[in-house]
Amino acid sequence: MERPNVKGLLIFSFTAACALLAVYLSVIKNVSVVYPHLFYIPIILAGVWYRKKAIYIALFLSAVYILVTYPLWVPDPDLSVSVLERSAILIVVAYIIG
Repeated sequence: MERPNVKGLLIFSFTAACALLAVYLSVIKNVSVVYPHLFYIPIILAGVWYRKKAIYIALFLSAVYILVTYPLWVPDPDLSVSVLERSAILIVVAYIIG
């Protein structure tokens, strides 16, 4: 019997939980302070376990963060800069760890 990929399953679980939490807190509760910091958990784990492949997790979570935080129907230039900066930081962290 083949052993399941526990590391991959754990990273997938954390990534899915972060994405769902971002949607819930940002869209339903209208809170955007806490959840971006939780995105570092799956990025750091992926960087430690899978090195360069952590960039894919960071890109996915950055896209989720941009789509959830920055409403495309209400453009705000000040908000877009901070959202893009945080997204870039997620990608840079994954690149440095990987």
